Amino acid sequence: MSSAKQSEITIGLCVHNGQAHLAEAIESLLTQGFSDFQLLIFDNASDDDTPKIARRYAARDSRVRLIRHSRNLGPVRNFAAALEYARSPLFCWASCDDLREPSFLQQLRDLLMQHPEADLACCAVRDLDWHGNPHRLHHDTDVMADMNHPAPVERFKLYLQHSPCTPIYGLFRREAAQSLLGLLDKFDRKDQRGTFRSDALFLAGIVSRFRAVYTSQPLFFFRCGGSGQRLDNHRGLLDLMRDYLRFSRILFKIATDIPAPPHTHTTPSPNRAKLILFTLSYLCRYFLQQPTRRILCHHITTRFRCLKHWRAVYDVSKLPAFNRLKQHARQETKNHRVALFGAGKHTQRHYHTIIRALGKHHQVVGIIDDHPEGHPAIHGLPILHTDQLTNLNPSVILVSSDTYEQLLLKRARQIAPPDVKVWSIYTPLVDNSYLTPDALVIPAKAGIQ
Repeated sequence: MSSAKQSEITIGLCVHNGQAHLAEAIESLLTQGFSDFQLLIFDNASDDDTPKIARRYAARDSRVRLIRHSRNLGPVRNFAAALEYARSPLFCWASCDDLREPSFLQQLRDLLMQHPEADLACCAVRDLDWHGNPHRLHHDTDVMADMNHPAPVERFKLYLQHSPCTPIYGLFRREAAQSLLGLLDKFDRKDQRGTFRSDALFLAGIVSRFRAVYTSQPLFFFRCGGSGQRLDNHRGLLDLMRDYLRFSRILFKIATDIPAPPHTHTTPSPNRAKLILFTLSYLCRYFLQQPTRRILCHHITTRFRCLKHWRAVYDVSKLPAFNRLKQHARQETKNHRVALFGAGKHTQRHYHTIIRALGKHHQVVGIIDDHPEGHPAIHGLPILHTDQLTNLNPSVILVSSDTYEQLLLKRARQIAPPDVKVWSIYTPLVDNSYLTPDALVIPAKAGIQ
């Protein structure tokens, strides 16, 4: 990359179909108090308005540049491409969902300047809801306060105990981060998924080789439920085990490559056997925790009819969202013809749960989607394009998504005829009532208080 003057910081914003919040994310970067940076937007072959939004900002601000892949390389390779492209002394990853305080770059840069021994500066993180309203501090991030310990083994062990992932969006010394590009290559599955927890593995590699500094000020805002934050529940069981073995192999490789400090009477050499046992115990605990346990439970319950029935009953009786749907469906005096909106993993996974929640008085007449191609029929119901909604003659559109529910609700309001109601499953509702076509309001821009 050639330029008249090299910026001090390169920001690699990685995005795939992120039109919902991309403008907000770019705005939070362009309004930074520290302005000597270049913003590179790596578009992973999006098929929505993402490239249009990126080009608009590139035309407006000379610091912004769009780099668009011709095909979807997967999240890991897209992140690796952003790091590989950087030439500035400092580097920072960004996503299309998250926001930053105006002093984010300045404060983290100052931290690195004050601590030349450190190669990563990160901060406390505050969670955002889908609308951009801030609430609690993100859990486990404060463990990074101890990542300036001089002993690499102690940093590695402490990181594994909590494994926060949001520091991946901190500020790196570029050369240190690029020295682990080979580690990113190990994550590459050469498909669109990547290895799960690849961000945690990369950070484990970072803290095992380099020190990190931390500020307790929440300068970074992590949007819960944003794109790219879901683990694919429907990867095959063999794929799951293969990914877990890859995850284990890479983690053991990181552990065995931790440099040993010079052996003196004050700094004894670390016990490699104990470190390997510690890593093994972590892998066992991880396998029994979320989200791996949830995926295994899904695969087990979907292979046996009796377990599938039990799971549906459990979801309806225990999960508040489905229980709320069941209560509302029972309160309806009219029998409804219901069209499910969304043919993705949520509908495939929870079809029987939705049927039980709706009850016998409401009939699911079909499934609609804006992109029906590539979706197989779900329990004998074909997937129709939203343009064919009138063929189903529904009286209710039920949005079936837990990740993109707000976007689909907005879209459902656009396509629903005036006499057709729009219902949701997960959106908190006022007065315990469900949404009508005119009830949904999505703020155009989120604010940070």
